[in-house]
Amino acid sequence: TPIHATAAGQIFLSHMPEDQRRRILRGPLERFTENTLFAPATLEERARETRDRGYGSTVEELEIGLNAVGVPVHSSDGAVVATVSVSGPAFRLPAEDIPEVAKVVKDAASEISWCLGFRG
Repeated sequence: TPIHATAAGQIFLSHMPEDQRRRILRGPLERFTENTLFAPATLEERARETRDRGYGSTVEELEIGLNAVGVPVHSSDGAVVATVSVSGPAFRLPAEDIPEVAKVVKDAASEISWCLGFRG
């Protein structure tokens, strides 16, 4: 899946080394819907926001009618090694519910991270 248009991709973009992220964001990056963010400066800002709030989300960016939330999974050394994400039709996962859904997904990711030895 395209890294710039998915919730899981946002997690990886926001936690990878800056030089690697900049190489990826130089593109070209495909626009899948009218909501797809593809400008490098916009995606850099979103990476900062994703890191700060602890989850990534998309609202009809990859596909019309599909929304998603992603949260990082950390290894024992704190590295992001995976994500837990949920996606669903926009009528079941409306944009206004994303912060609440993110709390549940964060709990799941925290439990997995704990099992991997992360204590941060």
